[in-house]
Amino acid sequence: MNGRRWTVGGMTGTLVLWCAVGGASAQKTETNAPAATVNGEVITKGELEAFLKKAGQMPVPLPEAQRKQQQQMALNALIDAVLLRQFLEKNAPPIDDKQVNMHMAGLADQLRQQGRSLSDFCREMNRSEAQIRADIAAIHRWYAYAEKHITEQDLEKCYQENKDLFDQVRVRVSEIVMRVPTQADPSERELARKRIQELRDKIVANQIPFEEAARQFSQAPTKDQGGDLDWLPHLRGGLLPLPDDIVELAFKMQPGQVSEVLNSEFGFYLIKVTQRDPGRPSEYAKVKQEVRDLCVEEMKMAILNQQRKTADIHILLQ
Repeated sequence: MNGRRWTVGGMTGTLVLWCAVGGASAQKTETNAPAATVNGEVITKGELEAFLKKAGQMPVPLPEAQRKQQQQMALNALIDAVLLRQFLEKNAPPIDDKQVNMHMAGLADQLRQQGRSLSDFCREMNRSEAQIRADIAAIHRWYAYAEKHITEQDLEKCYQENKDLFDQVRVRVSEIVMRVPTQADPSERELARKRIQELRDKIVANQIPFEEAARQFSQAPTKDQGGDLDWLPHLRGGLLPLPDDIVELAFKMQPGQVSEVLNSEFGFYLIKVTQRDPGRPSEYAKVKQEVRDLCVEEMKMAILNQQRKTADIHILLQ
């Protein structure tokens, strides 16, 4: 199996996530209090803090509600990494050391080109070289599992179901967001919904441009750009800065159209499609590698969704 052909965004990027949670054998960061347990395996607050740091600091401090939301999203990513590793331990055979050696050599070479060493990388990840090797083996194990379980029929189905994506159909979308978590008091959510509904009424009545409304009232990082999210491909699976159901709606809208008020777990949205690119017809044979990458990602999401239904997960953050 040629692991490199299965990369989605590069295996080194994937390695950062796998390194963030190493199970009981990992070198723990300074905060060992548990943030969550996954089938008895602990994710520490220190590991969560390290992962958030890798994701990058926000230019300004976030409001408490948004800080907790960002923290929860990061914790969900770490829980997924644990669930996938636990799944592979039960369902995929071990990987040949030769593959791991080859990837370790490639990683060391890539780091040298960046002016860094493997020791630097280990220190950044708070992992020993042996633990990095184990993480790489786990990644190859996943790609080996994917290769075995994805058929030609799966690939053709994935291509047809995601034709817009492979045809490079895109929409340019702007957003206005009122942040309010689902666990907020119902009266707080209703107040936010009324505020954004009133704002929509003013926009469609041409009393205020959408872009100006976004600058004044949106609680999203895009507010300074008038809510502009730039061009979005037709991609699902939580890989875009909008919830999947809102992405689907955007691709059904016409340029200039403003949505109704949209409810999500993060709060309330208005979106406006500003431009549409019809793309160009693709040929399956020419985009087959990209189809394979997406099919692998979709299979991973399906496995994780199933694992979450049966896993014993406890969130311990306050």
